[in-house]
Amino acid sequence: MKYLSLLFLGLIALKCTKNPNSLDNLNGTWVLEEYCVSIGDKNCHLQKAETRNIFTIEGESFVFESDSHSCSGNYELVEDALIFSNIDPSECLNGRMFLKVLGSSRIEINPLCFEPCRYIYKKQ
Repeated sequence: MKYLSLLFLGLIALKCTKNPNSLDNLNGTWVLEEYCVSIGDKNCHLQKAETRNIFTIEGESFVFESDSHSCSGNYELVEDALIFSNIDPSECLNGRMFLKVLGSSRIEINPLCFEPCRYIYKKQ
């Protein structure tokens, strides 16, 4: 019975641990580290980012800044997708991007692209 109780407590602890994709883990400043955009060949080779491209996430709000534009708004994490809303200006970002957590300090964001594209961000 003692071992069964310990097993049960262990399962509860695993169930209660934070989801690596939770909003709390995404809070902070994320800087573009690598990216790739395929142009017709279906291959996507990562390149080192040379331009400023920053996501700052606080709770359910975000600010995006790059060399060419900036915007802000709200987002929601639904399974493996970031869904953006109330974006100002509205043409700044696509309304839905897929998210993959690559560890405690790296994420991959994949917008809806016709050809493969990936953006790897590192937490500052």
